[in-house]
Amino acid sequence: MLPKCGCGGKDTSLAGGVAVGLAGDRGLEVKLLAGCGCVCMWKTDLRVLNGGGDLCSPAFPCRISNETMSNFSSDSLDALDLHVIMANLQDQAFPSADWLRNWYQPTTHWEKYFEVVAQRRKGGLNPSNLPQVVERLKDLGPFVYTPMAPWIITNEFNLTSIGLDDQLSIMKEVLRQAQAYAEQCWHPDAGTACSRDAVGKVKVTHAHSIQEGRVLSALAENGRVVTYHPLLGAVDHNEPVTANASTFKGLCNEHDRVFRPIEHGVGPFHGTPEQNFLYAYRAFLHFAHVKTAASHHQHFGTQWMEDVRATKSVFDAALRAQAWDTIHTWTWTLPTTYPVAAVAGFYAEFDFEGAAIQHSENRMEYLYVTVLPEPGGTVCLMSCLTQDVHLYNSLAAQIAAAQDPGDRISALLLTHAENFCFKPSYYQAHIAPQRLRILKLLIRAQMFRPDERSADGCVQTEATATPSNYLTDVDGARLFVQ
Repeated sequence: MLPKCGCGGKDTSLAGGVAVGLAGDRGLEVKLLAGCGCVCMWKTDLRVLNGGGDLCSPAFPCRISNETMSNFSSDSLDALDLHVIMANLQDQAFPSADWLRNWYQPTTHWEKYFEVVAQRRKGGLNPSNLPQVVERLKDLGPFVYTPMAPWIITNEFNLTSIGLDDQLSIMKEVLRQAQAYAEQCWHPDAGTACSRDAVGKVKVTHAHSIQEGRVLSALAENGRVVTYHPLLGAVDHNEPVTANASTFKGLCNEHDRVFRPIEHGVGPFHGTPEQNFLYAYRAFLHFAHVKTAASHHQHFGTQWMEDVRATKSVFDAALRAQAWDTIHTWTWTLPTTYPVAAVAGFYAEFDFEGAAIQHSENRMEYLYVTVLPEPGGTVCLMSCLTQDVHLYNSLAAQIAAAQDPGDRISALLLTHAENFCFKPSYYQAHIAPQRLRILKLLIRAQMFRPDERSADGCVQTEATATPSNYLTDVDGARLFVQ
């Protein structure tokens, strides 16, 4: 038990509450907090308590939402919540322009965001003063030593907040630039064999990560599907239903034909070695494209590029030789056809028993997961390179041994995947109410601490901070709901 708060618990209207950072489609906000409204710096940890501690003092006024806190308890307060609370309190003590505070981070290429802010002449930033702001930020020293930089710069240059709508618009423009940066044909024969336009430029197409004809059309309601990214929220795709949903610009028109054996007109899934290979290959291409795009505005270091290149070389050789057994696939068919589709590439850090998966130093070993709503049930494919099977055998065996394999496949996807597609009515009834929990799971599963930094404090390499029980402690979130 923590000690009682010095305020005597004068306001207990929210007794039992905790501070929880929740991110929605529009941004982050901090929920209240303790019954007495006090914040305690206790043993160097930020705690918001039912009755704080010896060092308790009245909290800075928090941005309190009226939304229910019923999904959260003091048991759910973890490192992610504490980080959000600390950031909120620091901002209230030392206020700064919202866009500067949010994007000046050691894990971002913050200049990319600032350039768009300046081009749009928002928040006091413009093309004339942008160079001075950037230079001054760099003069302040590495991120790790200057957490007060946003407050300093805000006051020196009279910068102002711009609000969530403008931030969202700016983020969309940065993401658009990132997609253009990542646009390329990933096929092993890319180059002279690619289809080109009238001026000789490679015609990179909007390739579908989820099949257009068979899957997206089956999920459509009145010409609509919903694609969902936990960090960005839901996108309701209207007419034409399949034009942009789940697409990525990672293949030219000519080489997109490689996926014809799993596209519209080939009938239901049969689980042939070629089909299994192509589903895994498509998941890898989507993952590689998304990671490349993200590197435009985020710091990942360079190891991820080496991992992707090494994995691509294996896929390239197998595709050319039609060596479909280069991929190993585990398949589970859930008895109910859920109106859910997903494609994801990722690596798992722990299995369902909390045992660490021992990845090599030379190449990160990825998993590729595909969910297909088929007439006879929901088909779930989990694949990896055959040479990596020894790493994931236990994970697959634990899924197979579960009373409901769908629950464990759901946990695996909700903690790693960012590419889902749903029937709109199913999304509204079953997924939207879980949105905040799903977001928190994804962030918690991808927590890290800086391992190495560059001279300016940017993160170069990362060490995991993912809890070993992240696949089992999912707070009741489920992808497959009856």
